[in-house]
Amino acid sequence: MHLFTLYYLLKVILIKKSLLSDLAAAESDDDSNDYDNFYKKFDFPSNICEHVKTPVRDQLLVQVFKKSGSLNIICDTRNDGGRWLLFQSLSFKARSFNANWEAFKGGFGNDYTDFWLGNEFLHRLTTFDNYEFRYDMKMNGQSYYAQYDHFKVFDENHSYQLEIGQYIGGNTTTDLKKHNGAAFSTRDRDNDKSEGSCAETYQAGWWYTDCGPLILNSPQAEDNETRSIVFLKMRLHLDG
Repeated sequence: MHLFTLYYLLKVILIKKSLLSDLAAAESDDDSNDYDNFYKKFDFPSNICEHVKTPVRDQLLVQVFKKSGSLNIICDTRNDGGRWLLFQSLSFKARSFNANWEAFKGGFGNDYTDFWLGNEFLHRLTTFDNYEFRYDMKMNGQSYYAQYDHFKVFDENHSYQLEIGQYIGGNTTTDLKKHNGAAFSTRDRDNDKSEGSCAETYQAGWWYTDCGPLILNSPQAEDNETRSIVFLKMRLHLDG
């Protein structure tokens, strides 16, 4: 094995220290709920993935360093020209996304295949700049993707409400636009508009309206049929 390839594989293995572990360390302090203090450490540029060169793999771990710690960001360098920041990756094998509110707030997961970067991170990232949104999935032997021209997450006081723009490309007709204005819901915090709890029904945190039509954190479809999803990834791209 080539030494450079071995070095890169070792870097992948070392991703075990992720955003979740950093947040856990931050929460062990006296000001355990003070996310402001944590994110002030990482005054990273909003275009952090814009100038990442294509590596051996199609994804690259970018580590933002400050004296007080480090924050891991994963950039997709190949899909649709690259420059995409991954905030979700799910294989539906190693991890369930049926997590509670605090887990989705801070983020969880520790490798390339199954993670959520965190609702608080998404809010702070998308507040001052316009981001395009794209998701890619392979389901029942077919590959699908969709892209939207705007993505924004509001703060926790607004239950991390989603603002989604216009559909600008893809090969699926299921429209995420119907989730525009939806608050985020988890198994322990029901913010959807249905009589029951969509998060409990579909066993995943998500921006639910009335339990449909597009639930990207659950392998279960709206008709309660289990979808054979190999992988699903959600990405953000700085517009402009």
